[in-house]
Amino acid sequence: MTPVILFVFAGRRPNLELQLPLARQILADHPNVSYHVWNFARNDEDREYIKTIQGERITVWNGPAEQGFDSPAPTSAPGAVQFGANEHNAAYNHYANEAYRDPLFVKVDDDI
Repeated sequence: MTPVILFVFAGRRPNLELQLPLARQILADHPNVSYHVWNFARNDEDREYIKTIQGERITVWNGPAEQGFDSPAPTSAPGAVQFGANEHNAAYNHYANEAYRDPLFVKVDDDI
């Protein structure tokens, strides 16, 4: 079965609260799917909420590449650094890594 990475550039809590039940249902129905949440929030309240998202096969990315985010920064990591709002290229550069050669990527927005 082809691995699938469902990924979102997250930023707005109300929108994520609507999306999360659907993402969790997809994960429950499809064991080959992982959900990657990139913390691109523009305010502290949303940023802190995104850090609380967790679950099996859910990864929340909180830190920039120069902070060594090649292994995901755990949402509970002390001093985790957040991305800036315009650093989407960090995600695409990360997925260009050879380790991600085989998965199918499905990009979702946090407002759908």
